[in-house]
Amino acid sequence: MQKMSGLWKILLFFLLLSTVIEFAVFNCRALQSMAYREISYPAEKIEAENADVYEDGYYVLTGENGRGQFYLTDLDDVLQGAELKNIRVELELPQAFDRPDLESGVAKVQLYVRDEGHDRYAVLEEQVIRPDVEATGYLWLDTYGKVKTLVLDTALSEGDILRIKGIRLNSGKTFSVSPVRMLCVFVILVILYGLRGKSDLWNAENGISGRKELFYALLLGIFLLLPAFALNMTNDYVMADMHFRPYQQLAEALAEGRPYLLEEPSAALQALRNPYDHTAREAAGLVADADYLWDMAYYQGKYYVYFGVVPCLLLYLPWYILTGSHIQEVYVLLFLGTLLYAGIYLLCRSVLDQSARKIPYAFQLLASATVFWGSCITGCMAAPDAHDVPRVCGLVFVVWGLYLWKRSVCVDKGNGPKILLLVLGSLFMALAVGCRPNQLLYSFAAFPIFLPFLKTDGTYGKRQRNTAIIAYAVPYILVAAGLMYYNMVRFGSVTDFGYDYNLTVLDYTQKNLFLDRIVIGIYEYVFRIPRMGYRFPYLQQGSFAQGDAFGHGTFYYTWCYGGLLVCNWIVWCIPAALQRQEDTDGTKKRGLLQGRNVPALCLFVISVAELLINISVAGVAWHYLTDFSALFLLVGWIGATVLWKRLEGTAGLAYFRGFLIVAASWSFIYHSCFYLISNLQYGDTGAYYRLFHTFNFF
Repeated sequence: MQKMSGLWKILLFFLLLSTVIEFAVFNCRALQSMAYREISYPAEKIEAENADVYEDGYYVLTGENGRGQFYLTDLDDVLQGAELKNIRVELELPQAFDRPDLESGVAKVQLYVRDEGHDRYAVLEEQVIRPDVEATGYLWLDTYGKVKTLVLDTALSEGDILRIKGIRLNSGKTFSVSPVRMLCVFVILVILYGLRGKSDLWNAENGISGRKELFYALLLGIFLLLPAFALNMTNDYVMADMHFRPYQQLAEALAEGRPYLLEEPSAALQALRNPYDHTAREAAGLVADADYLWDMAYYQGKYYVYFGVVPCLLLYLPWYILTGSHIQEVYVLLFLGTLLYAGIYLLCRSVLDQSARKIPYAFQLLASATVFWGSCITGCMAAPDAHDVPRVCGLVFVVWGLYLWKRSVCVDKGNGPKILLLVLGSLFMALAVGCRPNQLLYSFAAFPIFLPFLKTDGTYGKRQRNTAIIAYAVPYILVAAGLMYYNMVRFGSVTDFGYDYNLTVLDYTQKNLFLDRIVIGIYEYVFRIPRMGYRFPYLQQGSFAQGDAFGHGTFYYTWCYGGLLVCNWIVWCIPAALQRQEDTDGTKKRGLLQGRNVPALCLFVISVAELLINISVAGVAWHYLTDFSALFLLVGWIGATVLWKRLEGTAGLAYFRGFLIVAASWSFIYHSCFYLISNLQYGDTGAYYRLFHTFNFF
């Protein structure tokens, strides 16, 4: 009871501290402007260019691209010698309306200023004013001396009419309390307190089990998943039916008993000699999604979906049959993200417990969080897209399959594996192939897991071995038979999944593989330094570009945000996971292909192979990291357990614990930015700019 009382006092202190931070730090502009003397700029002194004024005071912008300029002159006289610190612009945009596919309801204002340090106009950064978000109306200035003239170069997102209700100079900003901001600070303080060196979470001897473990696991899951749920539920962009709906169209076709889509290709597309040549389609005047279906497989006069069929069979088709409507990707990816977190948590607990007994629970929490973040699921859930569904669904099956395999062999010596868990694990691993064929490689992880049961040293009987082999193989045989039949009726080959026939920017029927692509891919996936900024959303988006490998050739290529080694420091522990381990008596070193090294080595080799396959077959794109990044991080945490056990009882353990916390924190900062780099700006512009000024408070 006394301990609980102390905990409540600490929580109350953190609540008070977050309140103080809210008023003293996040409302620094309000505190700063308390000393200002506010002056209204006279409306009659506003000089407009490329804008005609109505009788009721509304301006019609007549310049190119609907731009108009408003000049604020004689500012020195208006301010009576005071320096200009900010201006507050109050607008009305009568023609503005919210659209789920564009940034809407805003006026973009480019500021030009002439002050004592600039005889010519200096250009300031463009800012956005959203009339229903008060914070956007404050334009803060850092000028060289007194301001002579200020120009507001204005463009509207919709229409060409605006009304300037008022312009206030040196306006006092009102205090604004953000519950979201306070909650974020409070949660961060609690997490840092829980991860301090003296926390019970770092005490491996006490252990965490039962209800307490369930509480921590659920709390971590809410912390990881809640942002995606909160952002998507207000985002009209992701809630609307999009033009690219492969699984919805496939569900309609399968419900009719057809493996090909119901939409017939146009005669113009069928007349092309090589329909897979994007330049040929453009030369013929064909427009994507009007004259042909973009990013669909086209084969012998029919459209097909080359994405893995399993997500459609398990989610989209049943929903369509039962309701007559289509489930949207946002719900699918949020559901899959929840399953992925649960699977990663259980897998990390199983693998790390085996690597090092009595590992601290904080260690497992950090591992679960960073592996989840490192899977790139945050970006997939924040900006749901049909392309992400097979990747995430396949990863979910891989994670759960590996966990069930691990659980199936957690038996006493002399007993065979638990058959039901073994069958389910094999079924999940086989279904992963039906999502992403390249994920078949993860099935080879069965080798280190089940190797002890295949030995003929008398530990396990022949019947046990045969039963295990059959239980492992049967799900693969059944799923493989279904996939082979599906491929045969579509493309006439049991191994052809139709990827080569997709209608995009490159002709994949013509294979090209060269060293330049491998070099670029390894740099992008492993070594790229992220472009971080100080303004919301902090992680800067890379530009989309068609790859030109050193000027030698082209392939599918979009900028990646950051490399594994740079953005996930725990990966640097992988060498420790692959080092030779000592026997329990400390007299003999185990070989690299013996004992506890084998699972880590196998997962590492498979992950490297997945990386190279993605580069050589698919190209380079950030979302392809979903296929292999989580397993890289898992191997890194296995290496961290090795280092932890070696450092136990030494002064270096405290430093290593600090490294783990810093590494997890950096991983959180980097990957949580993907929650913010989403379609919210184009689905709920008001919510986006409320968030923008919540975090970009200065």
